[in-house]
Amino acid sequence: MSSVQDLFEKLEPLLASGSAHEVKARLSVEEAKLSPTYLCSPSHRLVLRTAATKAAAYENMAVVRYFCEERGVPANFVPWDELAEGQETEFATPLLAAIQTGHEDIAMYLLLLPPGEDGRNINLDGQIGPRECPLLLLAAQAGLVRVVEALLALGVDLMARDSDGDLAVSLAVSMCHIEVVNVLLEAHARQGGGNGNVKALLECPCPRNIPFLLQMFDPNMSIAPAARLAMARCLVRRWGATVRAISFVAECDWYPLFAAALCGVQNVVAFFLDECGIDVNMTTPRTKETVLHALVSSRAPNLKRESVRMLKYLVDEKGADIKIKNAAGQDAWTLAVGNKNVTYIRYLSSFEAGTPLSVADLATSDEWGPVEAEEAIESLRAAFEMRTKQWEAKAETVEEAVLDAQVAKDKRQRRQPGPKRQRRGRQPKLC
Repeated sequence: MSSVQDLFEKLEPLLASGSAHEVKARLSVEEAKLSPTYLCSPSHRLVLRTAATKAAAYENMAVVRYFCEERGVPANFVPWDELAEGQETEFATPLLAAIQTGHEDIAMYLLLLPPGEDGRNINLDGQIGPRECPLLLLAAQAGLVRVVEALLALGVDLMARDSDGDLAVSLAVSMCHIEVVNVLLEAHARQGGGNGNVKALLECPCPRNIPFLLQMFDPNMSIAPAARLAMARCLVRRWGATVRAISFVAECDWYPLFAAALCGVQNVVAFFLDECGIDVNMTTPRTKETVLHALVSSRAPNLKRESVRMLKYLVDEKGADIKIKNAAGQDAWTLAVGNKNVTYIRYLSSFEAGTPLSVADLATSDEWGPVEAEEAIESLRAAFEMRTKQWEAKAETVEEAVLDAQVAKDKRQRRQPGPKRQRRGRQPKLC
């Protein structure tokens, strides 16, 4: 194990920016110090494969070519004896590293390599790597159009799924890679006999029962609003995705409009309402909730500011009705109070339809007692007073610092001795 680590540590500085000649020279010097038995062992082949994988991740094409062409490192195949070593790297193989880091040129080079001596150079459908994910899904998620086309030409399984049950096209949709989505959906149309198969796939693409139009609104993905709008238009206009497709997640009903509003993508919300003819007060079939119910029920802290802006946009500009009640008899105001969301309460209280926020009114509800109502009032009061307290605390801190500095200055001045008097010597007497 120590010889493996030492050899790789000496090679690693050259893998990012070194030339193939430099790597070859360093490797020749180090291999001359090792025994012939070790050079034929799985441990040494593991070092070579790990070095080629790191070079692919660093986008060093020359070094990748050296390891694959001259040293026989397979592009995406791990022999069983190397797996037994228990030293798998993050990307496992050079091809996986090139795809996951988005280096399309290196991935295309590795895909077009001829078979190795044992006839096994690329494992196309094998689930190698940390996510146990086929290559097609990784390439689709990374947005590598040429790699996806090459894999389809090589005959990979179009319906292959990852451990979560997602297809390649659903991962491409979630990342808003329009070109990849079009290539994959065209392949689905050819395989299934037309766009009818594609439309059925768009409605229920995975075991989690999340339609494609909802998968593209993951709030954890930092995707530009323009890219989301282009993806929504592509799915609806070109492929006929249903804007009223519903997803049953946990105990909630979700429309694409709800997901777009929660994600804060105002241009997509406007597309659904204006161009697709969706009613802003549309309710779900089971819970009878509108988009306003979904907004005020959200407790995601990273979406709070976007949700407030969206709430004002829907009510002020699109005419969303805050009086509509869900199956539980709750309107937007009731849900906002129930979640103690001070920002929503403050905004909704400006409407006549909103119940005045008072202890008596809240205490009459079955969901509120006097203590809970008083807590809701206190939360509002605290929100108004919070900034004032912060400024007061800051002012006190500054004032204390100024006083401390003045006291320290006075002490230093008291410790300093006064000016010394010059002693006058005796004057000689004049005779």
